[in-house]
Amino acid sequence: MTNLADSVKAGVKGIHGAGEVIRGETLDAADRLFDNNNHPATIQNESKNQTIAEKGRQDIRNADETFAARAGYEQRTGPAGVNQAGVTRPNEQVGSEMGSSTTGGRY
Repeated sequence: MTNLADSVKAGVKGIHGAGEVIRGETLDAADRLFDNNNHPATIQNESKNQTIAEKGRQDIRNADETFAARAGYEQRTGPAGVNQAGVTRPNEQVGSEMGSSTTGGRY
């Protein structure tokens, strides 16, 4: 596929993932709200709803990683050189975050 088609596909998966998170969390909240007796079916649904929400979160992470890879970002672990999005820009220097002592608090 072309880069545009891959980007659109990743975006749609991310949006779908967000919908799944909302769906799983909403169903879980509704089950807890309307069942005060801890009915066995409610407990089983809670597990299913959490699985739906977690799969949605994973879809969002995958879409985010796809966009980051296309933009030339690389995934980093650890605090050095990590910005708020959790990825490091190419050629980004350690300590360039806002408020860092190496930049005097400027960008």
